[in-house]
Amino acid sequence: MKEETRKRLKKTARKGRRVAIAVTAGAVMLGSTGYTFAAGIEDVFDERYYADMYPDLKAAYGYNRAALLRHFKKFGLKEGRTMNGMIDIVQYREKYPDLQEAFGDDWDAYVEHYLTYGAFEHRDNGTDFDPTDYLERYGDLKEAFGDDMLAAYRHYKEYGKQEGREARSEDVVRAEGGWTMDQGDDNNEEEPPEPVVTEEPARPTEEPAPTEEPAKPTEE
Repeated sequence: MKEETRKRLKKTARKGRRVAIAVTAGAVMLGSTGYTFAAGIEDVFDERYYADMYPDLKAAYGYNRAALLRHFKKFGLKEGRTMNGMIDIVQYREKYPDLQEAFGDDWDAYVEHYLTYGAFEHRDNGTDFDPTDYLERYGDLKEAFGDDMLAAYRHYKEYGKQEGREARSEDVVRAEGGWTMDQGDDNNEEEPPEPVVTEEPARPTEEPAPTEEPAKPTEE
């Protein structure tokens, strides 16, 4: 990667730290762009998701946010665990070498990049939820939340799923090479018939030839 490209990525990922930000309902908004922005992992960490996803952690910590967040930072990242249903930052890092080269092990930078740029570039976030697609397909949510990616995720988790709203378009899934329910109907090829297993007819058992008793001597 060219040095100028690497510097540009670093600059965009940290842009929010150099502009005025406003915190509303747990989301951090970029004053200059209007895009949803999070300072790092702590802003998007979902302790209920993390605990419910991993029973071992739930048994150990319950829904203790501080303990679960501490576990995720110290162990969860290395173990490839996911902290919420909106972005798998381990997969996000592995999928995009340009980001990996720019950010290294700065995990907060990956979160920042996705929420400020990656989501709008439709980069794969490694989960079943696409916040930009979710907002674009539902005009009422777009009008209510604008480009607030975190608000979109919270709405889906708390209301959208129960309302039958789709987490992401099937067109997006197909574009990423995923499988959809419709694909099963499109494939009309008949499966080859299972071979008929015939039992070998039982061979008749030969009865032993009757043995004649020796003739008894006749009495004179």
